[in-house]
Amino acid sequence: MSIHPIRRAARPLIWSAAALLALTSTASQAQGIDQATDSFFSTTFGWFVSLIFYSVPVGEVQFPLIVGWLLLAAIIFTGYFGVPQLSRFKLAIDLLRGRHTDPDDRHVRDVSHL
Repeated sequence: MSIHPIRRAARPLIWSAAALLALTSTASQAQGIDQATDSFFSTTFGWFVSLIFYSVPVGEVQFPLIVGWLLLAAIIFTGYFGVPQLSRFKLAIDLLRGRHTDPDDRHVRDVSHL
């Protein structure tokens, strides 16, 4: 299967245009794009970021509410799943040792126990 002659002739022209465009772009243009992107996201989602990372004073320090929310979620899910960090510890060690691997399995695996 051959490439159409016009496409073959256009290929160096496309590469030359891409190289010329890359060479003519300057750091100031890139900085302008960076500032435009930052300005767009800060005006669009700035209120949401302020809401999520809102801090309350606790004693003499500022405590972000997101930290409290994540801590509460960790406690709830740890209790809901039955403290798997402790109750499944022996299973984790057995998996690492390979005790649940079929010795007659002849397939080569990409992932080891470790």
